Amino acid sequence: MKTTVLKKWGLVLSACLLWAAPAAAVGNYTTIFSESFDDSPFVDRGWTTQDLQGSGMTWSWYSSVSTFRLSSDISSGGVVGADSDVHYNYYWDAALVSPAIDLGAAREVILRFAGNFQTFALSDRAFLDISTDSGATWTNLATKNSDDPAGGLLQEFFLNDYLGQTVQLRWRYVTGGTWEWFWYLDNILVYAMLGVEFPFAPATANQAAILASLTGLTEGAEGQTLDDLQALADLGDGAFQRGLDALSPEPYAALRDVSLQLTRRFAGIARSRTERLGDSARTLAGMPRHYAAANSVMSDVDYIAGEDSNGLWAQPFLLRADQDGSGGRFGYRHNAYGFVLGFDRRIGSNGLAGAFFGYGNGDVRYDTVNADTDLDSYCGGLYSGWKLGRFDVDGGASWTRNRYGTERAIQLADGTRKATSSHDGDEISAWLGGAYHWLRLGAFELQPMASLQYAYYDGESFDEKGADTFNLHVRGTDAHSIASRLGLRLSSAFSYEKQHITTEVRVEWAHEFGEINRQVSANFAGVETFTVDGIEPERDAAIIGLGVANNFTDHLSMFVNGDVELRDDFNGWQIAAGMQGSF
Repeated sequence: MKTTVLKKWGLVLSACLLWAAPAAAVGNYTTIFSESFDDSPFVDRGWTTQDLQGSGMTWSWYSSVSTFRLSSDISSGGVVGADSDVHYNYYWDAALVSPAIDLGAAREVILRFAGNFQTFALSDRAFLDISTDSGATWTNLATKNSDDPAGGLLQEFFLNDYLGQTVQLRWRYVTGGTWEWFWYLDNILVYAMLGVEFPFAPATANQAAILASLTGLTEGAEGQTLDDLQALADLGDGAFQRGLDALSPEPYAALRDVSLQLTRRFAGIARSRTERLGDSARTLAGMPRHYAAANSVMSDVDYIAGEDSNGLWAQPFLLRADQDGSGGRFGYRHNAYGFVLGFDRRIGSNGLAGAFFGYGNGDVRYDTVNADTDLDSYCGGLYSGWKLGRFDVDGGASWTRNRYGTERAIQLADGTRKATSSHDGDEISAWLGGAYHWLRLGAFELQPMASLQYAYYDGESFDEKGADTFNLHVRGTDAHSIASRLGLRLSSAFSYEKQHITTEVRVEWAHEFGEINRQVSANFAGVETFTVDGIEPERDAAIIGLGVANNFTDHLSMFVNGDVELRDDFNGWQIAAGMQGSF
């Protein structure tokens, strides 16, 4: 079988394709018009013939022809032809006009037909024309006056300049004499790519929301957008669903929780400083007691030496949180390190006020998808505490600026796209807490304690880059947290070779009264916003803490402690060591 392109017709066209044989669908193309000419009269199917010369000669139907006129490789059954060799002694100007063909839903269209044009002494012409006004006017697509190979060949042409319109096609045969050769046609097809068809169903509600948004992109898609959508559609079952997950903005939903972990970390360290009031009062009374305290989720330890007016302290920390995924929603792992520096001043014998600065760096890696976020948190705040008889009361407020850098890898059939983003989120936090010195047995003391912390998170909207069609515009989000803690602390103090050592065991129950909805909304360029659900944290948690502090002198102490936090589908731990001095 032979094929040709329109360049042999002396044309300049956008492109021509070569195909093996006629078919109802080729690749991602669907046939929108076909004519085999196997039955007559073909004019009953909307075809018309025209004798533009007025000689009585026009196109005719033939039940079969010799392979010289149309090879059996490209034709079978009936054909149509304009044959000056059979019907000689006449000049020909004969047109074969197709029915109307609607290209409105197509985004790429190809015309294909089997044909054999033969000319005598290069005096004949073959014209391929197109009309968009029901044949009132015609535009020439191609003209030729050279012979096709014996038996003919398949010929194909793009019709993309006529997308969205209804067209008719015309094959016009004109002779230069009264005894020429012929033009035969068969198996005329118009097939189109009507839009990307996604072959598999989504497996989760989040995938369904993403797929619905992408479907809106397929209408009229072209260029890079078309290539990207097709690369997604070409993934196999399983890989296609993973591709939808990779397009999800869900990783951004987890940033509220990892930011809150660091905000509570900073607040907890600042809160521990106010524990000095009870310690100092008992020291002055001849009952020294120094303990390591932890007062918030993944919190820290406390010891302040001496009775001087000013204090300086520094505390580095490490933390890790592991949230399991559930219901098709992504889990994540959060690793962070940081430090807090502070300065405070005593207010009389029962008060303390100070300021602190904290920095934390976190790395968040997500289950299910190849995505990660780098997080830098900068926190500044004020804190204060008071000793009121057997009660210790503290409070404070802080502001945290979080800076995020995220990269998502999107695996498609033609390679990997990478979407990157940078954006900020702010958190404002305030807390109030206290403890009661309830029961003292020798070197041991048991304290009930409680606290309440409010936090408001405000994340800005932002745009991704680097992934072409699959870049997301992610909407801004905000959330409110109101977290309580209630627990018991058992501490003991003893001396060893002039060293004052304090140990502590703490058990607490934490409860979240605020929002746990972790939805995030986004959109691809040019389509409506969609919303996905992130993993929702459990409201209740158990926290177990251990700590030890050593008072080297009246002006210097060091400490180490660790906490473990346990919730359904979540576990986290922190460890901290620090140094405190007074002057």
